[in-house]
Amino acid sequence: MGLFNLGGSAEIANEKEAFFAVIFACMAADGEIAPEEEINLINLLASRPTFRKFDLRDAMKKIQRILKETKSLEALLDKAVEKIPAEIRPTVYTNAVDFVLADGTVAAEEEAVIAMLKSKMSISDDLSKKIIEVVILKNKA
Repeated sequence: MGLFNLGGSAEIANEKEAFFAVIFACMAADGEIAPEEEINLINLLASRPTFRKFDLRDAMKKIQRILKETKSLEALLDKAVEKIPAEIRPTVYTNAVDFVLADGTVAAEEEAVIAMLKSKMSISDDLSKKIIEVVILKNKA
């Protein structure tokens, strides 16, 4: 710990923060956060009872601090995935895919993050393909 780093290292505390960290990694993958991604994030959090009292600003600061400490999106994903129970990993993966597709295009960096996430969450090729197909259909409207 550095002399002025009085708070120690930041850790992802729970499933909510882990979910947020995964979505943040997807949003930040291409180096910019599209307005559609911000809107989707706000809508997602607002629509889930679990996130009603979730402090988005605090979470953003914490995840940015973890990213700065770990120096990579992959390390951030490692920390996040370990906090996500196996039974909800497909749900988190689906939301991540939805965020990546929110702006209508998939940058190579975004695809790389989704591939990492798929592997780290042990999402099968078949399930991943189904999820991507459904999200593409959903976003056509």
